[in-house]
Amino acid sequence: MKSPSLPRPVSLPHRHAVGRHGRAIAAGLAAVLAAISLQAQPVKAPRELRMASSAPPSSVWGKQAERWADSVQRESQGQLKLRLFLGAQLGADTAVIQQVASRRIDMASVSLTSASVLAPELLVAALPMQYRSRTEFDCVVDAGIDTLIAERLAKKGLHVIAMSNAGTVQLIGRRAFRVPSDLVGMKAGTTGAKLGLQLWTALGASPVQIQPAEVASAFQTGLVDVAPTAPSLYVSSGLNKVAPVLTVANLYQMPSVVVINKALWDSLSEAERMTLVRTRTPASQLRQEVADSEEQAFAAHVQGGGQLVIPTAAQRELTRSLLASHYTEMVAEAGPEGLQLHRRVEEARKTCEKVG
Repeated sequence: MKSPSLPRPVSLPHRHAVGRHGRAIAAGLAAVLAAISLQAQPVKAPRELRMASSAPPSSVWGKQAERWADSVQRESQGQLKLRLFLGAQLGADTAVIQQVASRRIDMASVSLTSASVLAPELLVAALPMQYRSRTEFDCVVDAGIDTLIAERLAKKGLHVIAMSNAGTVQLIGRRAFRVPSDLVGMKAGTTGAKLGLQLWTALGASPVQIQPAEVASAFQTGLVDVAPTAPSLYVSSGLNKVAPVLTVANLYQMPSVVVINKALWDSLSEAERMTLVRTRTPASQLRQEVADSEEQAFAAHVQGGGQLVIPTAAQRELTRSLLASHYTEMVAEAGPEGLQLHRRVEEARKTCEKVG
């Protein structure tokens, strides 16, 4: 009898081959699980900071703000954004600076005059005709006055990211104002700040309180005869049509500050802070852009039929000497902190005066 045949043995893969195959499957499975896990992770939303300024978008300051916003977004790869509210969309600077301190608005770019609403002593760094030239003013700022100003605003809940230049302040009206006697008895527009009232009183004019938006109508109705203005806004706003004579008195060299709510600044990551600081255009370039825009405004004013009056050095010094005789009184209004800051500013100014 024939014996039944046994089934042939099945050939199994080598154990090393099985190991390789298993590891490949495990690696593929791990990759799939990792991808699923990443998809389940919430994507970090970009941080958006709201920044306010009264500067119109077409102004030199508006263009500087837009350039900064573009640089911040580009360097952060879209993870940090500045949302700009230009042209006083969120209100006047004096109100905006207070909203930044209370964190209703994240950031703002304002003149030192507006910042003085929170810290009145700051105005002693921008007394009328305190600086004899833009070069002297720039030197004082670079000498560390920006740090002193930052220290005072920090006490008010603000962190100063940068300090720049709001430009010069000149005189406008329907006639020239070369010397103090030209201003005696004139009705002078002012926002009502104490130093503004003291300025016009010292020059023999009668202060009239008006808001910046009311200047044009105040000239049209005869409410005012003279008012201060920034050249870069003078032509673009149409003020040169109602007050066609611009006197280059260089009444102020006005600093500006970019501030952010201090608690918000402290909450930013180190990378976010560095992005905001590093992407700022150098202060020297910003200042030069403002100066260039003023020269362009002067030229446009003359080309449009306006009158540009430039006092002589002797006439300018006559006005400055009169105002300087009231500095003690003006500084006293700022209290002890104002006096201390004024001394530091004057020390730096005198040093810069010698260097210049």
